[in-house]
Formats: sequence, C-alpha cells, structure tokens
Amino acid sequence: MRRARATQSASRSSTTASAYQHEQIFRRFFRADSSDTRHIGGAGLGLALCKEIVEAHGGSIAFESVEGQGSTFWFELPVSAASASSDSSS
Repeated sequence: MRRARATQSASRSSTTASAYQHEQIFRRFFRADSSDTRHIGGAGLGLALCKEIVEAHGGSIAFESVEGQGSTFWFELPVSAASASSDSSS
C-alpha cells in the first residue's frame, strides 16, 4: 500500500542555479553567490538543514531551475492515515 504524501513548494522568479550549483546547493556552507557584493545574507546552511530535517522525517526535497524563469523548491513528507483523514474532514 502506498502511503499518502504531502507536498509543499516555493518559487522565486529572480534566482536561477547553474548545473554546478544544482549539484552543490544542499551541501552545508554552499553559497550560490559568495561574492563580497551579495545582497542576501546567510551562511549557506538553510537548505542543508532543510534537507536533513525533511529526510529525517522520511521525505524528500528537490528543486528545478530554469534560466530566465527562476527556481522552484519543493519537499514531500509522508502523511499517516490518521492525519490524512482528519485533514479531509475539516
């Protein structure tokens, strides 16, 4: 029996990733823009932590990036039968 899965996604039209970045983006401390003039702060841990948390809960995380159109990130998590039935009855 296939378990139900919940999916959440987020898109950003202003940012795309190169092929190299695509392979590295979920690694700790990886920054797509490591220049001194970057406008977005952070240490490069956010996506690595998201991946660890999602995978610890039996889920998966990925993204797609199309140059000129932006990037969409998504994750899927398994949903128990009790959670799925209570969500559909509300």
